[in-house]
Amino acid sequence: MFDAFNVMAAVPFSLEQLPQWREDPRALLESRFPGIADLVTRRGENIDELLGAWGHVYWSIEKARAGLGYQPGYNFAEFYRALQSGNDAHYPFADLPWWGVPEQT
Repeated sequence: MFDAFNVMAAVPFSLEQLPQWREDPRALLESRFPGIADLVTRRGENIDELLGAWGHVYWSIEKARAGLGYQPGYNFAEFYRALQSGNDAHYPFADLPWWGVPEQT
C-alpha cells in the first residue's frame, strides 16, 4: 500500500486560522511573531512577496506525525528567534533557492 505525507516544518497557524491567512497573511504572521516584517525587510527581502510564495493553503503535517512518528527538525518559531538574534547558522538552507534545493549546474 502507498500513501502520501507532508514532511516539512509545521505550519505556524491553525487550520481554524486559515481564513485569516487567506485574507491577511501578514497580519496573522505579525500577531504570532511581532516584528517579523521588519526583520525580513532588514534582511533585504519583501515579506509580502514571501507570503505570496507560500500560497494560501494549509499544509498539515499531522498525518506524518500520527502515521510515521515524524517530528520536524525546524519550526517557524525557532527560525523567528534565530532571525531576531542574527543567528544565520540556525537554518543552513535559508540562503538556498527553491526552499533549500541547491541549484543544478
